[in-house]
Amino acid sequence: MSQRSFLAAFYERRADVRRYMAALILAERDANSGGPLSRRDHELRMFKAGGMLVLYNAVEASARSGIEAIYDELSLNNVTFDDLRDTIKKRIVRDFKSNFSGDHGHTLSALAIEIVSKSFDPSGLFSGNVDAKLIRQKGLEYGFSTESEYKRTSHGADLVTVKRHRNDLAHGLVSFGEVGRDYLANDLYRLSTRVLNYIEAILIEIDTYLDNGGYIA
Repeated sequence: MSQRSFLAAFYERRADVRRYMAALILAERDANSGGPLSRRDHELRMFKAGGMLVLYNAVEASARSGIEAIYDELSLNNVTFDDLRDTIKKRIVRDFKSNFSGDHGHTLSALAIEIVSKSFDPSGLFSGNVDAKLIRQKGLEYGFSTESEYKRTSHGADLVTVKRHRNDLAHGLVSFGEVGRDYLANDLYRLSTRVLNYIEAILIEIDTYLDNGGYIA
């Protein structure tokens, strides 16, 4: 069976983050060895802070595509509302009231399927708020596991830090230089590795959940 698109997209995003971190490490090494960047300390701090934005972008985009894949699977398999586990039903009813604006000339059988697909609005899933707590909430809501190996992922604990820096930068509460001065390039690399390991673990759990039809009551 071929790899699902949301996993393939994640691995592309992870590669982008890794390239960014590798460039950051090289830049800091150049600065520390007296190279041209040794006189560009402020710019290097900004480069480091930018790494937080690159990392958070990969996290939120990957989390969104993982949840979106659940709805794609439901639509592909014409899963009806009555077939779903109760926690998903509650989510769909809430979203359907907010997002559905079509006509009401449906048969009951068609509506039972359409309420599932039409309830979903990917733009409303996340907005600068992704952390491990929210991912665990989504796992409970949709029924997928959020287990991960602590040694590799810290169970997503670093996501709070990444989210906070992203939001502080996005809202102008701190400068790029202020965020960047608190990190060495290798610190950011290690943090990004743990974060991406965690997101990978979650997406693999979603992939398994889809294989097993975990959305069915």
